[in-house]
Amino acid sequence: MPIILKRLAPFLARRPTRAMRSGFPFLKHTENRNDYQTPPLLSYIKEKIAPETERHQYVLDQMQAAGLPQIQIGAMEGKLLQFLVKSCNAKKAVEIGTLGGYSALWIADPLAGGGSLPPPLGAVKTQTSSPPTGDVHLHPPVGRPQLYTMEQDPSYAALARASFERVGISEKVTVVVCDANETLKTIE
Repeated sequence: MPIILKRLAPFLARRPTRAMRSGFPFLKHTENRNDYQTPPLLSYIKEKIAPETERHQYVLDQMQAAGLPQIQIGAMEGKLLQFLVKSCNAKKAVEIGTLGGYSALWIADPLAGGGSLPPPLGAVKTQTSSPPTGDVHLHPPVGRPQLYTMEQDPSYAALARASFERVGISEKVTVVVCDANETLKTIE
């Protein structure tokens, strides 16, 4: 480590002192704002409010086995997405960045018009269609819910499609292999 960094390290690692904060009144309110998020509280919330099903765990296991980066949302964010989809009675949705499909599962399950509860893991075997290319037209058949999820990496998209098939949501999800920056301009 360069000598200058060794000398600065103790100062950079320190939390602001009262004297430092006096010149910056906005820091006064932010210092302890997340202290309530204790591990026991987060564990309780995950267990009681945002539990993951075996379907969610399957998708996570597939992502880990494939060596995908661990950058997916957490169960609490997934529950929030699920709530937002349910609260507006959404029939279709667009997701940018599929990765392995974990967030897509949280979004697709509550899409309106989806019928009954999601099937148990592996219970549904459906035919997958070929991946869409070119312009994306967001017009699912009447009454059919649809999530369009865009992924730039074909290997991630293939893994997500296989996971959607296994967890029983492949009829609700269309994975589009594309650059979302370009594809979003063509969406009707």
